This record gives sequence, structure tokens and C-alpha cells, in this order.
Amino acid sequence: EYKSDMLKGAPPDILNKYFDFNGNFRVKSFVGKKTQFKFHDLVLDEPLTGMDMIICRNVAIYFERPLQEKIFRDFHDSLNERGCLFLGKAETPIGPMQEKFRTIDKHWRIYEKI
Repeated sequence: EYKSDMLKGAPPDILNKYFDFNGNFRVKSFVGKKTQFKFHDLVLDEPLTGMDMIICRNVAIYFERPLQEKIFRDFHDSLNERGCLFLGKAETPIGPMQEKFRTIDKHWRIYEKI
């Protein structure tokens, strides 16, 4: 559940489409059925597969470059064709992976798998 002030400024059509309201906002069940939230160790676990979107903000900046390159390879391998990757404001794909992602929004650091 989300309190009203947490979604302040969200467009009403988005709120009506994706949330029910009963004092607080609750994500509609059809969204939950299509969404997976998982704990995943980027260093130790095998890459996930079949992802349409990965949101990993402000994590890669804490790793050394070789591990960053591994993580971005894994993200690429995890995403479906044209899948999206959301990164933190100080992060971009590095090394060979720069060629494997197209920038959708530079300001918000949104990339598409190519």
C-alpha cells in the first residue's frame, strides 16, 4: 500500500488504471500478476532471464570496473529483445556493453537492449 502523499503528482489516469484507492493506494491485482519482485545477488547469482525491465539504480557505482562490466553483461543477457534498463544518475553501461544498449532518456538513465 502507498499513502496518498507518496503518489502526489502522479497523473490521475495512471492512478485510476493501476491502483485501487481505499484511504491508501493499492496496486491492482492484474499488475501484481505480471510483475516479479526478487532478491538477486548481482555478484553470486546466475543472471535472470526473460526480463522486460530491470531497475537497478545506484548499485554499479559501488563496484570495481571488472565487476561493473560483468553486471552490465548480465543485464543484457537477462533482458528480452527491446527490454529496458533503468540506472542511477551517475551510471551508464560501460565497456563493450555501451554498444549493446541504446539510450532512451539520458537524463533519467533509461536504456534499451539492442
